[in-house]
Amino acid sequence: MERDEMIDTVIASHSSTGSRRAAVLIPVADEDNEPYSYLVAKNAANEGIFLVWSGAGSNTDLTEDVYEAITEEAERAELADVYHVYSRRNLLVTDDVIWYQIPDRILSDFGLDVRTESFTEEG
Repeated sequence: MERDEMIDTVIASHSSTGSRRAAVLIPVADEDNEPYSYLVAKNAANEGIFLVWSGAGSNTDLTEDVYEAITEEAERAELADVYHVYSRRNLLVTDDVIWYQIPDRILSDFGLDVRTESFTEEG
């Protein structure tokens, strides 16, 4: 339930800010109607919207491993090679990622203590 609420927050934020205001996002699931680990929606240009969030106790950062999983999910969903990624921090720089920081106040609302949390590798 927590991830669903974060997805709703990200989609609402993405759809209502700046030049993205007119953008319509379409929620996505895989061929078995199961949610992806990171892919949450796509836009009219067939670009994926990705969220790095599985709860306050999990990785919230865009890392190389997360990027690789995102590209695999995008390929499986037959999306364009432009990735809109929401995460706490961006630890990777690449031309095909448009990165958006999840604000600390939202992370705090979802149970992440942003004052003491530090990055740890996913296990």
